Amino acid sequence: MPIHKSRFPGIWILAIALLLPAAACFYANPETGREIHRREQPVPTVEIVEAKRGSLPIHEQLTGNVKALNQTGIYPEISGRIVEVLANNGDRVKRGDILVRLRDDELRERLTQARHDRDVAQAQLRQAEVSVQHYEAQLRRTREMVEFGLQSASELEALEADATRARASVDLARAQLSRAEARIEEQKSALQNTVVRAPISGILGNRNAEIGMRVDGGTRLFEIGDSSNIKITIIVTERQVNRFRQGNRARIRSPYLDKPVETTIRRLSPFLDPVTHTAVAEIELSNPGNILQPGMFVTVDVFHGAAEEAQILPKAALFEHPGNKRLGIYAAEPEAQSGKASVTFIPVEIATDNRDSISVRETGYRWVVVNGQHQLAEWNSREANVRIVDWDRVVQLQQLQARDLLKTINSSTAAR
Repeated sequence: MPIHKSRFPGIWILAIALLLPAAACFYANPETGREIHRREQPVPTVEIVEAKRGSLPIHEQLTGNVKALNQTGIYPEISGRIVEVLANNGDRVKRGDILVRLRDDELRERLTQARHDRDVAQAQLRQAEVSVQHYEAQLRRTREMVEFGLQSASELEALEADATRARASVDLARAQLSRAEARIEEQKSALQNTVVRAPISGILGNRNAEIGMRVDGGTRLFEIGDSSNIKITIIVTERQVNRFRQGNRARIRSPYLDKPVETTIRRLSPFLDPVTHTAVAEIELSNPGNILQPGMFVTVDVFHGAAEEAQILPKAALFEHPGNKRLGIYAAEPEAQSGKASVTFIPVEIATDNRDSISVRETGYRWVVVNGQHQLAEWNSREANVRIVDWDRVVQLQQLQARDLLKTINSSTAAR
């Protein structure tokens, strides 16, 4: 028998009464569209820091190439075949230490021949000098005979011509002797150059010398430098040449450094390369422990000038809202003595981007959230429990996170 609806009005009223509170326990997040249970939604706890007012120095991030101070290549002065290598990569040597020997048999023979030629030239010079002495003695006697009328003047003139030729022979012999002696010095120098020595004190690397190799003046045998002191070179564009100055503050960053190194630009070339239209700037640093090795690349932040005054925030305050994909910050207004604060997402425009901080043009707020933004966005919270943290602590955590990320990347790359 069908049941008439009017016979059970209380059942429908009871069902509606039970469903209404359950429906009231859920709502849709207008930013993400996800359904959230109100009774399970706690008030998020976030960390806030006090914003600053001021101007950040303008900086540009460049890549620097590390070289040892006075780093240079070692090349042979002459062509030849290597017969002995006395040094290796990583050896610390002093200036003048022997590194490589070249074959010298032929040069020793040339030196012996040059010395023989010198001996011949010396003999020819002595012979020419004796001839001059002979003609000069004859001239003295002939002049006396001419005075007494015992010989004619024409005989004296012929003898004077012979004496002049004898003197010229002496000059020629002396020139030949000088040339022979120069040839000896040349051969001695070439023989000395068969021994390749360290031009400076330092550590050797990039060995390119093996016994039996034939080398010439264009063959680099070693690289040498003192890596306890380094030089970092950076390529500067023509736009940057007009902005940078010698003495500008610079910051060196590398995953191998425990913390950034503050320094200055030591030299800046005023001349641009005619092809690339770039110049070279140099930074010099002490490198205890040889942490930065020649050939490495580092990040160099060069600071010049300052931006206009604006609101300064730690980079941790920046947050891309998942709902509207806009970049902004959560501004907080703490309530006195309650430990809570009302929070509002505010899109911002970055004026200056520094390594640890940013400056934004928007003003009108004192406190910003630096940790916990994801919870605020997920739950669409307008209120949060807040904990005030120190600015320096936030910056320190940012640096630690950046180093940990680089170590993770380097470890993954090495594992491959």
